[in-house]
Amino acid sequence: DSTWLKVVVNKVELVSPKLWVGKDKSGKFSFADLAGAGSPATQPAAKAKPVTLPIGVNVDEIRVIHGTLTFRDESGKKPFQAGVGELDVELRHLALDGTRASLHVTCVADVDGAKVPVGVDGGFGINLDRSLLTLDRFTSTLPGIKSVEDGEIREFQTLPTFALKQTSEVDLAAVWTGLAAFIPKATREMMTPSGRVEAALEVGGTAKKPDVKGKVTLKAVGVTMKDLPGALESLEGTVTFTTDVLKTTDLRFIAVGSPFTVEAELTGMGLDKAAAGFDLDKWSPKGRFTAESPKLVLDRFLPPLEDKIPAKGKKAPPPPPPPKEPDFRGMVPKGITLDGTVALKEIVARKIHLSGTKADVHVAGGDLKYSFTPPTAARRREPARSG
Repeated sequence: DSTWLKVVVNKVELVSPKLWVGKDKSGKFSFADLAGAGSPATQPAAKAKPVTLPIGVNVDEIRVIHGTLTFRDESGKKPFQAGVGELDVELRHLALDGTRASLHVTCVADVDGAKVPVGVDGGFGINLDRSLLTLDRFTSTLPGIKSVEDGEIREFQTLPTFALKQTSEVDLAAVWTGLAAFIPKATREMMTPSGRVEAALEVGGTAKKPDVKGKVTLKAVGVTMKDLPGALESLEGTVTFTTDVLKTTDLRFIAVGSPFTVEAELTGMGLDKAAAGFDLDKWSPKGRFTAESPKLVLDRFLPPLEDKIPAKGKKAPPPPPPPKEPDFRGMVPKGITLDGTVALKEIVARKIHLSGTKADVHVAGGDLKYSFTPPTAARRREPARSG
């Protein structure tokens, strides 16, 4: 045993501590004088080295009661302030030899006045000599979101190497309510999500090149839109993914009152690059999809029929001009290349029934193009008054 001294602390307790860190208009931090002269930008970057201590450390209990941490940045065009309040921390059995410690944290995060409760609870172990961090039912919570991690991170001081499993549960309605302060008002008024999302994720590889795979399960997911009732209802199914591939074969949902099924596969997802900062301009997945509906009912989108028949000798008013062709340019990332088909076995519009309608869709260069295959059959429309 290389440890020649052991430090044992029974209890450390901080009551109502307050820490404030600021950055002034020139970019200088409030602790810069304490850190010593010399700008960090002029210092050469030091290569990370593992830290080992010949001293054993064992802290039985650390408590923080009602703490406050605040950071204010005035170096930008608009001052920015963030922090945590109502901070309560309970840390037990902390050691640096890999012994399991337990952590319980509750606080309220505050970003420019928008607040949200945050919680952390679970076990972990730190072994400095082996540069090993272990997680045991390490749970993080936000409103409507619960995430649990298990596994280990090796060489966490130099090149973190992962062997982690994560499960997450998301209640979309609770997220929308609990994080309302962070969602623009216009968006909240326009739409409301519902349903549940469950995810199981495995992370391997290193921090420079992570290896990710997992599955997302959608349960009764829907979006209620103010101007388009029934836009998306009862979305169910699973999506599997790896670092490079995303695939689904059983998605099903109801849109505008009509059932749909979807199959899709995308390659070139580039999830391994997300750790270094995701660049949407360079993102270039490619893939195919198929969407199918046995019946699409359009009645709710049609104008009401005229109640009055035009007087004899008078012509009915001309129909309104057709809507402008939608322009999808700029709505889709330029790197995406996607081809697919949308098959509608039957389209119903009042008395008209069309069969065998199909649309071919092509997405490339930030634009969406589509072409229709005419229906193979149509039922004669019964006489109507007008409209």
